[in-house]
Amino acid sequence: MTHLSRPVALLLSLLWLPLLLTAQTKSLEQLEQELAEAPETAIKIDLLIEASRTAGSKRPDQSIAYAQEALSLSRKIRSREGVVNSQSNLGLILMNLDRFQEAVPPLKQAAELKKELLPDRPAVYALSIARDYQRLGICYEKLRDNETALDYYQRQATYATKARSYEVYAQAKNSTGEVQLKLGAYQEAYQSFSQALRYAQRSGAKSLILNIEKNLAQTQTLTRNSEAAQQELQNFQFQLEEISDSLDRVEESRQTLISQKELLELERDKKEAEIRAREAQILAFDQELEAQKAREEALQSELEATEARQLTYLIGAGGAALFLFMVILFLVSRAQARKRANLALAAEKRKSDELLLNILPEKVADELKASGKVDTVRYENVSILFTDFQGFTSVAADLAPEELVAMLEELFAEFDRITEKYGLEKIKTIGDAYMAVAGLPHPDHNHAAHAVAAAMEMQEYMDSWMGRQHRRNQPIWRLRIGINSGPVVAGVI
Repeated sequence: MTHLSRPVALLLSLLWLPLLLTAQTKSLEQLEQELAEAPETAIKIDLLIEASRTAGSKRPDQSIAYAQEALSLSRKIRSREGVVNSQSNLGLILMNLDRFQEAVPPLKQAAELKKELLPDRPAVYALSIARDYQRLGICYEKLRDNETALDYYQRQATYATKARSYEVYAQAKNSTGEVQLKLGAYQEAYQSFSQALRYAQRSGAKSLILNIEKNLAQTQTLTRNSEAAQQELQNFQFQLEEISDSLDRVEESRQTLISQKELLELERDKKEAEIRAREAQILAFDQELEAQKAREEALQSELEATEARQLTYLIGAGGAALFLFMVILFLVSRAQARKRANLALAAEKRKSDELLLNILPEKVADELKASGKVDTVRYENVSILFTDFQGFTSVAADLAPEELVAMLEELFAEFDRITEKYGLEKIKTIGDAYMAVAGLPHPDHNHAAHAVAAAMEMQEYMDSWMGRQHRRNQPIWRLRIGINSGPVVAGVI
């Protein structure tokens, strides 16, 4: 077969673009920090798989090591889904490193295990099995075992049919045709490509359609059907020009995604700064408690020393009258010393209580003073209110970061006032999302009614805000609100 032309190479690069954008969400260093603290659960398995893909071809040995560690941990904690995902990931990593012979066993094992899980989620696992068979076909094709490759491409087509995926079925038929073309079976290859084209057109996958049309044109050229081949090649060239234009639009979208990512990172840094400030307050409170304890011990030692000295004076005194006078003096002095100590302790206690109430709710602060810790509490009846803004991402892409933050601060400040009005406790904000709860830390039998009343007042405010924005010809967001009532477990971390 001929080498790929430059437009086709660009087209294949376009197919990898979404994966590349997704893979850059976390650096390998960030993933390694999270792995160092992650418990041996499904969360760590997912982190290991993500780390193996991030290491990729730049650090092949490390990539394989992470993939194998994910498989070992999945077996250790007896996670069937973890074993399946880890096997598929290990096979894919080895295949991308051109270690096709080593990639075959894990891919086969992954496909067989997924067949056992097929009744749980038929559509999901059928499509995943089809992908594994596609990779096995590629491996055997690279190993020059074309007959086995054809067998696995046929299996891919079978499971793509079960998953009702036109695109994956078209890929299977296109791969089958390419192998048949290499074997010189031009008529069979033409039939396979024709089937592939029909299903690719149903799926709307433009890049796949172009690749199939190119293969059809080559097949027709080889079978000396020059007139039809010329037409196919012209169609292919025309559509490649359209794809080239699409690449420019994809680049623009990528830049927009990068800007949004920077904005989200700015918001995350702000939240992390708030967390560090809260941690510093808690540390200062702990230090103040330790200092208070030291002062109390010093006062107690001073009292004991004063009593010892006064007792010594009494022993040295002679006479009953003098002894009685010294006893009275001792008692008065001790009472005054205890009074001063108690006043000092009371003052220190007031300072500690004021500091604690500045950081934590009164109920949580009382529990911390009583037991030295705050236990998690199950609340049987609470209502949690969630909000976000429809169209936030598209509007945010056209705004400067300062304008975006100013709009969010205006809206969230009003939401804070409304939640306080109806007795809701604000939990957090993430990007354009706002979260509050009714019914904790203080139980509220009317928690659902208060949450709904707050939601309605938020919506009324948003309606007036959108009207003002519209009159000023400014961008608007529509508010989406969700409320869920039921039991929760809450505590202080």
